[in-house]
Amino acid sequence: LVARAQQVRPAMPLPRFPALDEDLAFVVPESLASERLTALITKTGAPLLESAVLFDVYTGDRIPSGTKSLAYALTFRAADRTLTGDEVAAIRTKVISLAERQLGAKLRG
Repeated sequence: LVARAQQVRPAMPLPRFPALDEDLAFVVPESLASERLTALITKTGAPLLESAVLFDVYTGDRIPSGTKSLAYALTFRAADRTLTGDEVAAIRTKVISLAERQLGAKLRG
């Protein structure tokens, strides 16, 4: 049994401060790879963006032809304090602005 036993991994401590979760959806050209938008969101949101998960890709009659909608679940957290809504809003505004300028994305309302 000892020879087949796996090493026990140490448990990660639970975060001390709460996360703020937000969803953002962008309408982008259909040819745009979602990884490009994910990378922009991740880089722009650092270091307070804990994760950016693509959870929906939509193409259909509710958005213009030749485009798709990419929806992300964003989780923000600071290791040393509780984030304020204003801090997250500033990051969100920066993400939206850069996505529009660099990738031609539009926030889906």
